[in-house]
Amino acid sequence: MAAAILAFDDIFTINAIDKEGRKFDRVSRLYAQSKNYDMRLTLDYNIELFPLVNGQSFALALASSPCSRRANSRFRD
Repeated sequence: MAAAILAFDDIFTINAIDKEGRKFDRVSRLYAQSKNYDMRLTLDYNIELFPLVNGQSFALALASSPCSRRANSRFRD
């Protein structure tokens, strides 16, 4: 089985949550700043699964998932 390739990895600190007010019962929108790449992140998340608070830091990693050769062929140039 092929390993996933890590495309991005950083630690973010939450600057604000629900600046415009909450629109859904179980979803909040956070605004965060990364530590290593000077990036800003806006992320909608489930508050029951991830009870985050303003000022908290969290790690975010994005990775590609391995897929079959046939499915992967449609993404090639």
